[in-house]
Amino acid sequence: MIQYLIEHLARPNPFIVLGVLYGVVAAFYLQDFIRSGYWSGMLGSMRLIWLHYLNSSRWYALLLALVILLVLFIFVDLPMAQLCKHYYSYNIYKIFDFINVMGEGWFIGGVIFTCFMIFQFLEKSQLAIVAKISFMAAIYSCIVSTILKMLFNRERPGIGMDQWNFFHFFTTKHPHDLFYSSNSMPSGHAITIFAAILPVILYNKNIVFKAFMLFLAVVIIIARVYTLNHWLSDVYVSTLLGVLIGWSVFLSNNHRLNDHSLKYKGEC
Repeated sequence: MIQYLIEHLARPNPFIVLGVLYGVVAAFYLQDFIRSGYWSGMLGSMRLIWLHYLNSSRWYALLLALVILLVLFIFVDLPMAQLCKHYYSYNIYKIFDFINVMGEGWFIGGVIFTCFMIFQFLEKSQLAIVAKISFMAAIYSCIVSTILKMLFNRERPGIGMDQWNFFHFFTTKHPHDLFYSSNSMPSGHAITIFAAILPVILYNKNIVFKAFMLFLAVVIIIARVYTLNHWLSDVYVSTLLGVLIGWSVFLSNNHRLNDHSLKYKGEC
């Protein structure tokens, strides 16, 4: 056994080693962020959005969102998927597949956490707080996305062209269906990118910067649809959920930004 291990011992990829070490550091910071209360008040903020910001039009907004979702289910999902399949191009696919990587939770979280470390080092306390809020929103959205994927268990368009195929795993009982094939709704990429950028958009006053962030998010959801990883209704639902999560996390931590005397000491 020992001889077998020695013979198959290989030099580890330095980038993988660095990535693992970076993840360990991020895990300790994440624990500190949670202890500091960056997730507290989420439900209260969602209620505030529902009662105050949507005001008297909240029921109409909910009804409109449901009607749009139903229209996508019935009239748009399948034709859109068939259109993407019909106009498939290897070169375009490779470009969009590369863009898909930028929507991965680990990539988004890594970028945000790196920005936080830079802002912390430069003693830009306000920007460091925004980065932490964005980081927590991204983590929260990943958790919500994972739970909903298991709950809805919708088959991806790249697997089968049936937009009504929900709860697929409970029919096949195949583990692969649970972990990829039937993880179509919601889109983890879409929900994470919108949850992550919304605190940044709400904080930043530069219109050009806001437009650029939204452009990145839209390109990512287009890539998810074109590569047949998701139905259009998937990214629609994910966008709404991502906005709600990002908005809620920002509202529940907005008091940290309003205190201009606050200095980052490891528990902003």
